[in-house]
Amino acid sequence: IENHDEPRSAAEFGDRVQAAAVVISTLPGLRFFYQGQFEGRTKHLPVQLGRWSDEAANEDSERFYERLLAAVNDDVFHAGEWRLLDVHPAGDGSTSDLLAWQWLRDGETRIVAVNLGGGIAKGLVQLSYELPGDPRDDAVLFEDQLDGQRYPWSRNALNERGLYVKLNKGARAFLVTTKKRKE
Repeated sequence: IENHDEPRSAAEFGDRVQAAAVVISTLPGLRFFYQGQFEGRTKHLPVQLGRWSDEAANEDSERFYERLLAAVNDDVFHAGEWRLLDVHPAGDGSTSDLLAWQWLRDGETRIVAVNLGGGIAKGLVQLSYELPGDPRDDAVLFEDQLDGQRYPWSRNALNERGLYVKLNKGARAFLVTTKKRKE
């Protein structure tokens, strides 16, 4: 989301920088990060200067990137199968601001949903795979790998309507996971 020829991502994306970072970190392909991006630097300096400014690091940005890099280091993001997911309306017109995709590998699933719009966005993410676990067990647990929160869902509700997602204005992406239970 940034390089030496472009404005710094923290300055360019503002309160949507975390959503942009999650997008670029979880799409298929090689992931590039630029010096100072993790620290949330905002000052763009031409590389011809050969030096950086004494800009203080943004601790929130550093913590966010630490959690994000730990989450996307999983094999499912490198050797898994990627699929774009449909997002259906959930009561208002904000669904078009949401994007969602999944990664699948060896019974493990990662679902990524981001709000790239200018306000709160709601939608029903249509899961296109068989959820791990015993189909007779109606409980499915999703865990946000960026903040550790857990969200229990009914398998029947997920199959009938989809995964309900409500995200604030691009302020942060929502990265959830389900894992195959170890036998």
